[in-house]
Amino acid sequence: MIKFSRRLFWLTSSFVKKYYRLILTSLVVSLIVGLVANKIVGKLPGQTSTVRLGLVGQYTSQSLPPLVKNILNSGLTKVGPKQTIVENLASWEVTAEGKRYIFTLKPGLAWSDGSPVKAADIIISIPDVNIQFAGDDKIIFTLPQAFTPFPSVLTNPVTNKEGLTASVYQVNLTQNTNGVLSKIQLKSADQTIIVRPFPSTAQALTAYKLGEIDAVYNYPKVGDLNLSPYGTVRETRNYHQAIAIFFNNQDPTLKDKSIRQAIAYALTEKSFGHDRALGPISAASWAYNPLVKLYEPDERKAADLIKNNLPGKNQVLNLELATIPAYLPVAEKIKNQLDPNLISLNIKVVTSRPDSYQLYLTLFDIGADPDQYVFWHSTAAANNISKTSDERLDKDLEDGRRTLDPNERKRIYTDFQRTFAEELPALFLFYPTYSNLARREAVFAIIKPELAL
Repeated sequence: MIKFSRRLFWLTSSFVKKYYRLILTSLVVSLIVGLVANKIVGKLPGQTSTVRLGLVGQYTSQSLPPLVKNILNSGLTKVGPKQTIVENLASWEVTAEGKRYIFTLKPGLAWSDGSPVKAADIIISIPDVNIQFAGDDKIIFTLPQAFTPFPSVLTNPVTNKEGLTASVYQVNLTQNTNGVLSKIQLKSADQTIIVRPFPSTAQALTAYKLGEIDAVYNYPKVGDLNLSPYGTVRETRNYHQAIAIFFNNQDPTLKDKSIRQAIAYALTEKSFGHDRALGPISAASWAYNPLVKLYEPDERKAADLIKNNLPGKNQVLNLELATIPAYLPVAEKIKNQLDPNLISLNIKVVTSRPDSYQLYLTLFDIGADPDQYVFWHSTAAANNISKTSDERLDKDLEDGRRTLDPNERKRIYTDFQRTFAEELPALFLFYPTYSNLARREAVFAIIKPELAL
């Protein structure tokens, strides 16, 4: 046995010495072939990574979530630094005193199937706007009147008649019978992103715990719920939204701005641990004016305003605050701040904005452009939650959307915010904080653009 072992060792050694170059070459070749094969297999159909995102909120095909729009990044324009509207798929010029916008597509654009993007292929429809195509790269929008915020309308993803987007992702939308989206699928050559909207935070978190989704995006941080036991949590403040108390300016008591101001002075805390909001224009906007009336807590001033302006002999201000269940914790904190001998507040829980109310606590969506016409102009009945009517506000809102000069627009909106703070049709409280929950750190790379908002 020993002799056999020695002979085997001798034969093996001799073979290796004689053919070591061939053996070494074979090993190198095998390694290279293995690496190449691995890359080839990784590119084969069906080998894409899949990420499942849960999103709190309800959306339609006409109002895609900002997260989806950011991932696609396929609007003619996009939101840039300080919420300016900048070029994306196209550049533009303005003629005819602000009534005509000529957009020129950038070269080399492709639909998600690889075919080239031509202007006439783009499906786009905007009410009261005439749209024409010139050549393969120009889209001409003619407006009935000057409208400076118009480029902000074009941040939505562009599509063709086949539903393809001008991005690396193909989009498939699944809708309920009422038109609300139940699933949004974004698919590229190497990645599939499935976004599932949930109407409530509880449903989103339940789906996450059951393993149906890999992450929960935009979970409102309103209560004291701790999400850290369930995965990695990153918090972000969304300066495109704000929590506000809307005063019914047509209410017999609240139509007097002194009473509205008294309520503002009576609140000892307005930010509730979040970033404080001072008005309807985002603190991240180029048009933001921080030098407005702040209404720092002053119970004596609040009492004097109520005493001198409250109708009748009753010196206690009796009010009802309506809000949806999600903001009930905030409403209760507001009530606990108020001196019941000064302001008696009754909280009413509703499922949507009521037709009749005194105060309404809700979330206000702030557009990228500082134009606030549809929310505060006296003629904007549908979205004018406060039912406000003020000539100075009206004029600023009218001038702001007609003026092309950026410096003049900033001056106008600076004045608008100053007047708004004085008249106080609504009391803005804070920019909401959201929690983003994920099992894997890599998921945050997908939602990173949104985390910067």
